[in-house]
Amino acid sequence: MLKIEPNKRVFFTSDLHFNHDKDFLYEPRGFKNVNDMNKQILENFKTTLNWDDILFVLGDNWLGDLDAGFRLFNQIPGKKYLIKGNHDTDARWEYLGNKAGNFVLLGEAATVRVKGFTFYLSHYPTVTTNFNDYEKPLHRRLLNISGHTHSPEKWQKEVPTSYNVCLEAHNLMPVEATTVIEDFKEKYLKE
Repeated sequence: MLKIEPNKRVFFTSDLHFNHDKDFLYEPRGFKNVNDMNKQILENFKTTLNWDDILFVLGDNWLGDLDAGFRLFNQIPGKKYLIKGNHDTDARWEYLGNKAGNFVLLGEAATVRVKGFTFYLSHYPTVTTNFNDYEKPLHRRLLNISGHTHSPEKWQKEVPTSYNVCLEAHNLMPVEATTVIEDFKEKYLKE
């Protein structure tokens, strides 16, 4: 399990889809073309993140030309930890494995401890609870953070214990860990 220093700023995101030149993707995000989408996503991330922040990217970084996608992805500030998504082909993953950069490949899923909470990071929404988990304090549960669905809702409909960090659910912005934690508290500690 990765353990992140408590003083670090940590963010989550998924489904960047740089260079995904299909109108069914960029038009619902509010763009007329893929280049405008790429530019806005980069601007959002550059104004939010610092180079010493940590960013967990939960899959589907870019499509198309490997070098062109990597040039865009590499402009995102922060140390990036990557989870493999359904569009992250074996060839793309191998390409990244041969590149030097400010990123770490984690594989299909990973567990990370951030600010006293344990998160199971995956591209796909994943059930991480037992039937009695609701009896445990929130900081002792394994909480899923995922993407993939492109839903505008922050909670995954199919797996309501999974927090959605797709760009569509967060105004095309990365989500800070403190926000994720507060959202989990609001949902699960209400009386």
